[in-house]
Amino acid sequence: MQTQIARGITISLPFPPRELSPNSRAPWRAKAQETAAYRRQAGWLARMAMVAKEPGTFPLTPPVTATVTFTLKNRRRRDLDNLLASIKAVWDGIVDAGILRDDNAFSLHISLAPVIVGKPGVSIRLEEIQHGK
Repeated sequence: MQTQIARGITISLPFPPRELSPNSRAPWRAKAQETAAYRRQAGWLARMAMVAKEPGTFPLTPPVTATVTFTLKNRRRRDLDNLLASIKAVWDGIVDAGILRDDNAFSLHISLAPVIVGKPGVSIRLEEIQHGK
């Protein structure tokens, strides 16, 4: 059985706010506000990427592979699990935008690209995987 990539889209986002880190000591209300704002922002950026790509071809059909690339401003050590947890709202924003129907573990397979140094941000490449003969 051969696997090939059928369709895909890349979404570029700003780095998540400090309040979204699991280690944040932010009050719950501040964290909730930042989570909602980041989710909305992710949804809008996902919609813009979708319109620029092929607006009529979404949502992607599961399973979908997501390759996440974090760009950090410096080489200061960060826990990878905290980076991933800080973008939880992004997956909900992508579902809100209509690129994915659901972000459950059976539909979405997440892989990480090497962390790079540069202008802080997050890039997510979503690719629909098609299994053929």
